Amino acid sequence: MSLKIKRGDLFAHATSDCIIAHGCNAKGVMGSGFAKQLKELFPEAYEYYKARHRFLRLYLGEIVSYYYANNNILIANCITQLGYGRDPTVTYEDYPSVFGTMKDLAGYQKYKAPDMHIHLPLIGGGLANGDRDVLLENFIEIFSDSDATLWLY
Repeated sequence: MSLKIKRGDLFAHATSDCIIAHGCNAKGVMGSGFAKQLKELFPEAYEYYKARHRFLRLYLGEIVSYYYANNNILIANCITQLGYGRDPTVTYEDYPSVFGTMKDLAGYQKYKAPDMHIHLPLIGGGLANGDRDVLLENFIEIFSDSDATLWLY
C-alpha cells in the first residue's frame, strides 16, 4: 500500500467506510476553506468540535473525532493550528501537530480500523499557508503503509 494522490472532490468519494481527516484551529471555528465545507456536510462533527473547545479547550496535536454509525464515517478534526487568519505572509500551520496527528491516524487505521480508507486534503497547504512541498513529502512518508488518498484541489 501507499498513499494515493488524486485531484477532485474528496466528499464525492468519501461516502462510507472511511476516515475523513482535516486540519482545524484551536479556536473552535470552521469558517472557511475545507473546514467550512465539512461543517456544512457533517454538522454534528462540527458541533462536537465546537463544544470540546467551549468546555475543555483544544490543544495542538489532538484529534477530536466524531463517528457517524449510519455510514461508518469517522471525522477526524486534527488540531493543527493555534489560530487562523488571512495574512498570506503568516504560516498558521504547526508542522509538528500536522505530522503527529497524521502518524496517529495512520496507526489508528492500521491497528483499529483496517477496513476504513483515509481521505484527506493537503492539511496545512491551503489557507494555513504551509509549504506544500514539505507537507506532501511528509504525507507520502507517513502514509506509505496505509490505505489513504490525499485529495488535491
